[in-house]
Amino acid sequence: MIGYYYCSLSTFLNILKSKQIYLSDPLKMNDNLEIKWYLDRLNDEKSNENEFESVFNMMKMRSNIDFTFEELVKCLNSKGQMSIYICCFSKESDILSQWRAYAEGGKGVSIGFDLEKLKIVDSHGAFQEKWKSIELKHDFRVIESNNITEFVKLDFDPDSIEEICIGPKCLLSKNDIKHILKKLLGVEKDVIESKSSYR
Repeated sequence: MIGYYYCSLSTFLNILKSKQIYLSDPLKMNDNLEIKWYLDRLNDEKSNENEFESVFNMMKMRSNIDFTFEELVKCLNSKGQMSIYICCFSKESDILSQWRAYAEGGKGVSIGFDLEKLKIVDSHGAFQEKWKSIELKHDFRVIESNNITEFVKLDFDPDSIEEICIGPKCLLSKNDIKHILKKLLGVEKDVIESKSSYR
């Protein structure tokens, strides 16, 4: 399955040069309601009980820690950036709302990662049945010029990139992107252009 990461050109270059994906504190992301929406959905009695049970039980199984839903929410609210780090991907490469929110108003790109090939992520326990606690590289960055967030760095294999979609307002050509990928990662990947109508 391919997951698309929408980003600015600056972030795109950082990802390629460092060969790293950054996982951020979900409570300090641009849409900090995402994690709260997810937790509310899990806690909603009207939602599918089997869905809740399978997701919540998988979280407990992977962490190998017995905890209640209330304890999870309390941990998120009190520890925030010291407990859980996430990275968001979209199922599609060319979504207008994603260009607007995450790729500098369409001036950036979306990077299509084959999620099955993110082997280094798997070694950190993301896709394993049993989760292992290991030390990750932490760092800090300024967000929106008035806040600081902590994040962790996960290395990735350049082969896990499947394609790049050029944003509707991005000035780079397909050849520009292909040249950058070849020089920085030594790989040749498909490059497509956005078909979104962006004014």
